[in-house]
Amino acid sequence: VIDGTLYAKLRELAEHDADAVVPMVIEVSGPSVSLAEVPGLRIGTRDPYLVTAMGTKASLDALAQSPGVLTIRGSTQSGSFECAVSIPHIGATKIHEELDERGEMALIALIDNGLDVLHESFRDENGKTRVVAFWDQKDSRAPASNNAARQARSMSAAGRAMVDAFGLTYGALYAAADLQGFIDGTLPVPETFPKTQLMAHGTTVASIAAGRRTGEARDIHFPGGIAPAALLIVVRYDLPESSVGYSMGHIDALAFIDKLATKEGKPVVVNISNGMNAGAHDGTSPVEQKCQVFTANGQAKGRVIVKSAGNERGKGRHAKRKVGNGSIAEL
Repeated sequence: VIDGTLYAKLRELAEHDADAVVPMVIEVSGPSVSLAEVPGLRIGTRDPYLVTAMGTKASLDALAQSPGVLTIRGSTQSGSFECAVSIPHIGATKIHEELDERGEMALIALIDNGLDVLHESFRDENGKTRVVAFWDQKDSRAPASNNAARQARSMSAAGRAMVDAFGLTYGALYAAADLQGFIDGTLPVPETFPKTQLMAHGTTVASIAAGRRTGEARDIHFPGGIAPAALLIVVRYDLPESSVGYSMGHIDALAFIDKLATKEGKPVVVNISNGMNAGAHDGTSPVEQKCQVFTANGQAKGRVIVKSAGNERGKGRHAKRKVGNGSIAEL
């Protein structure tokens, strides 16, 4: 199997420079396969089945004829603009073009470390924010306070109305009207509003899910996200020093998102990709149980949760021991 993109690139380079090289990864059938005679091939490292190398078009042609070579792939580029590739790969562009659907009929909710609500990628074409609500669970200001004056300083009328409607007892809630005021400059951004750099992860995740392409000069860098017209719900928590903890914060966030999505009359997809390792991971933890309730065990219409579950696969966070009948093993 030869990477067609790699071959096309080498063929193009060879028209101007026959000795032009590109990085590649070669899979061989075993340690006995020799690549010493392949013209123009500069081998980097080798284990029994994988070889890294720099090679020319002549190298590629020779490798293609070698019976011991199984696959030849171009070295995946780091820092590439992956949305331009992944969005058409999963068929999202087909939905955009053929169905004229860009997420405008749905909500995307993020339980993460925040969102740069001032960024124009999260506005519509008229400059209006697409963020329906931003609940900052870490903000120590009332809405929960009984001090009416302090509460009045903390939130707008829209924010207070939403707090009352959804029964929030901690953190600070910003309604769309508040966020639009920050964008337009008609409302001052509170000192306690999280700094942009503290919310980079959530901003990145939201961009992939629902960022809107803005400005011709930036098209090549970011062509837009999967659902660039979807409305957003943002719940901010932080690890490891969340004010209410991971479990309580997530359970409350899911309850809030469910109520708000019901009020908006739209289906909602919840993304949880800023997580932690705790509990049995067998569906019995409180957060897992709440996820099951939220989706009605996967049967609820318009309720989906997406969870990153593979980021730490190789980090050895879990351990196991085999225990035979009648024996004891220490862990």
